[in-house]
Amino acid sequence: MSPSELALAVGALVVAAVLLAPPPTGDGSDRVPVAQARPARLGRDRPLLVGQVAESADLLAVALSGGCGLLDALDVVAAVVGGRAGHELRVVAAAVRWGVSPSEAWRLVSAGWHEVAAAFVVAERAGVPPSGLLREAATAMRHAEAQAAGERAGVLSARLALPLGLTFLPGFVLTTIVPVVLGMASSLAR
Repeated sequence: MSPSELALAVGALVVAAVLLAPPPTGDGSDRVPVAQARPARLGRDRPLLVGQVAESADLLAVALSGGCGLLDALDVVAAVVGGRAGHELRVVAAAVRWGVSPSEAWRLVSAGWHEVAAAFVVAERAGVPPSGLLREAATAMRHAEAQAAGERAGVLSARLALPLGLTFLPGFVLTTIVPVVLGMASSLAR
């Protein structure tokens, strides 16, 4: 393991310990028996949604366009969005503060941030502000999510057609077709 990889691993562990540790109250009231201890719910147990990442990317673009530095933008957006998205943005900010490169810091969070991380990496390599790339990434994420939702809706409608047809077809036949056929048969029988 190279020194930079070791530093990255140690930094990630320190960041995780700082973010996961509850703040001490100092009066001893925060001591809970191990049998009663439950994990704190800070939104980390909920899945990260594409909409949350896209919203965070838009907010990061606005903050960076407004003159905030990367760390300030990450902190502000993390506070605004909250939940798991906010937690993961705080992890990235903490890693950057510890000297981890931004491209490496984005690897510490879930794969849902791939588009946002790519926007920062491309902007850094090209020497351009990341705001425009972040907006494009957010738009691309929303578009991909809308396409996936459309495909899921198409599959669902195909799966619902047969049960609905089998449910409503007998009622339609009994209330519409049978009376017409009986009426025609009675008029022909005269």
